[in-house]
Amino acid sequence: MDISKKDTKILCTIGPATVEKKILKKLFEAGMNAVRINTAHGDFEWYKEIIKNARSVADLPIMIDIKGPELRIRSNEKYEFNRKNVITIGFNAKHPIHFNYNIRSNLKKGDIILIEDGKYKLIITKVLKDTINAISDNKCTIEPNKNVHIPNKKIPLPSLTKKDIKAIRFSIKNNIDYIALSFCRSKKDIMNLRKRLGNSNIKIIAKIENKEGIDNIEEIIKYADGVMVARGDLGVELSPEKVPLAQKHIIKMCNEEGKLVIVATQMLESMINNPNPTRAEISDVANAVLDGSDCVMLSAETAIGKYPVRAVEFMTKATVNVEAEVIPTTDKEDPCSPKKPSISRVIASSVSELCRRLPITKIICLTYSGHTATQIAKFRIDLPLITVTKSSQVKRQLMLYYAVRSHNMKINFKDPDSVKILTKLYKEKKIEKDDLVLFTAGLHTLHEKRTNTIQIHRISDIYAYSKKKERERKRKE
Repeated sequence: MDISKKDTKILCTIGPATVEKKILKKLFEAGMNAVRINTAHGDFEWYKEIIKNARSVADLPIMIDIKGPELRIRSNEKYEFNRKNVITIGFNAKHPIHFNYNIRSNLKKGDIILIEDGKYKLIITKVLKDTINAISDNKCTIEPNKNVHIPNKKIPLPSLTKKDIKAIRFSIKNNIDYIALSFCRSKKDIMNLRKRLGNSNIKIIAKIENKEGIDNIEEIIKYADGVMVARGDLGVELSPEKVPLAQKHIIKMCNEEGKLVIVATQMLESMINNPNPTRAEISDVANAVLDGSDCVMLSAETAIGKYPVRAVEFMTKATVNVEAEVIPTTDKEDPCSPKKPSISRVIASSVSELCRRLPITKIICLTYSGHTATQIAKFRIDLPLITVTKSSQVKRQLMLYYAVRSHNMKINFKDPDSVKILTKLYKEKKIEKDDLVLFTAGLHTLHEKRTNTIQIHRISDIYAYSKKKERERKRKE
């Protein structure tokens, strides 16, 4: 299978099973487009090794996933409880079993506590001065650092932990492309992270994992650079049967705004231990693509799984097989048309219309910040979208968007020359002589996000014109 024709991107979590260069190379060859580092595990020396090995394979985008406002249960050891056993949980380390935050004032008798993605259920029977008593609703195992959910509760946890702040500094120092903020609840969490990033161009992905995030999804999409539908924790907070519709709703909203959207968690879960996925898992991946995802993610399947390369191969096959059925967005569905349309958004809409009316074979997008490319990508045009930028980081960031093929080029953005750019792409075999390309850019402007130009060229004509100009230049010399 030619993975260069794959439009949906694959984000792989790297862990003990895949940190070696030779395995990373195999993942890349199987269809991996980006690397995720989960800071819930490991230390910063370990993360450095992953970054070094990944970048030795290819100039891949790297995402650091920080824990955010996450409630966890701590314990000195593994504890086993039978159904109806009473469990005492404290709020600091002097108690054998305790929460990582003091949330006593937020709890009351009858509250439900779900541990390890809802695997174990406890019901609070007493709230005491520095502990709670809870009865186990089923046979329960409590192990160190398992996640905790308390449905229908807004618990005021800090948006960033000490390790998160250290991870942010680490990300800036190591030229990371994306930071994923776990348990994002509102625009305040995003703004707090953005403030920590300072002048860095790292993009923020808001992970939607709780009801508060769902309730504030519109403002989160507005303030974040992208969204990850993290269905594991979200399925605990919402209940599993509500997740599919939430997923579709979030994807649709992100598509409309031209924001990156990633679907994650348990996509090929059985492949952690098995060499082949279930039919339901393949259908899940396919439906995420059909819903409009830019990117699908593998977690434990590639971090600790027994068959990480096969998992990527199956995900690649599943995505490519259904991409031809992705329905392009029409002008009627584009919400920016009747509202306050910017020139860039109208240009992007015009690109979509022209590609329907003319036999365009490729779209070439000259972009400084990546904004124009993201606005075009949202239309899901069934053509390669080749972006050209002078920033290595922007190039990598765009690699996660649907159908985008991103390239670096030294360009004078104050006065870019479309002929030179197209000629260079032809010489680098990114486009062919028979291609009819649509070229779009912001020409003769000093501002970002000011796309104002569409040109349509037959590459054979551009190449002939370029050769003629070269001959004339030599005669003058």
